Amino acid sequence: MSEVFLGVIAVATLVMALVQLGVIIAGIVAFKRINEVIARVEDSARPMLAHVDELVVDATDSLAAVRAQLVPGGQPGGPGPQDDHVHVVVACAIHDPALRRAMML
Repeated sequence: MSEVFLGVIAVATLVMALVQLGVIIAGIVAFKRINEVIARVEDSARPMLAHVDELVVDATDSLAAVRAQLVPGGQPGGPGPQDDHVHVVVACAIHDPALRRAMML
């Protein structure tokens, strides 16, 4: 009778090992698929981020042109510390949300 119990324990151990092996293989397959999806999302987002960079440059140029027109006496002033600050603010306002979304993936 004890041989039957040992046989049942052996079969149960074999079944558990096969289940664990199946879970490991399924995890590897899921990991590969997730990596492929992330790569596709990054590739599709790359042109959008390039366009956002162009928009930041255009916005910065537009702000510089407006500032040049607002300088008293009609003389365009040289770039000041505020120009750098405006560029950083505009870049952060556009890039940070996009980067946060990309990091969440």
